[in-house]
Amino acid sequence: MAESARKNDDRQLLLQMINEAYRMPNWNETSLQSTLRRVTPQMASWRPPHVKRSIADIVVHCAYWKYALRRRLTGGKRGGFPLKGSNWFRTSDDLTAEQWSEYRSLLEDQHEQLCEAIANCRRVLSHAKPREDGHWTSLQRVFWLAIHDGYHTGQINLIKAMYRRAKPQK
Repeated sequence: MAESARKNDDRQLLLQMINEAYRMPNWNETSLQSTLRRVTPQMASWRPPHVKRSIADIVVHCAYWKYALRRRLTGGKRGGFPLKGSNWFRTSDDLTAEQWSEYRSLLEDQHEQLCEAIANCRRVLSHAKPREDGHWTSLQRVFWLAIHDGYHTGQINLIKAMYRRAKPQK
């Protein structure tokens, strides 16, 4: 197979992985995007007892890491994320519908920009030997970001279940 065809196939596989974890039904029948359906601003800002993170915190965290990976793939400079800070952001304990909508839009926008970066990436995304200095290859970074979305999908589902038990619906 020609090198350019293999790179294109690799990009398609990576895009499929990222999209399945974020937006498509997958092996466990849920994705990050689908698990956020019907999450109200109250549910998104609620913090379970003895748990540091809310659903909104996790959503912004996921958006940040999509941004961070895109920046690494494209060679972009730091400081372009729309919110001040990095990694974990503490969101309001009393979100408005508008704030919650903005966080979900931020996640969607960062996902779309990441997919575009992967599709247009000029750096080698695969067939690179793992580095011995502990740094990940671009391929590994995309792979782990898909797993990252899956992990946080499960975390959000757990918080939703805890919320329903703590605040029974009338």
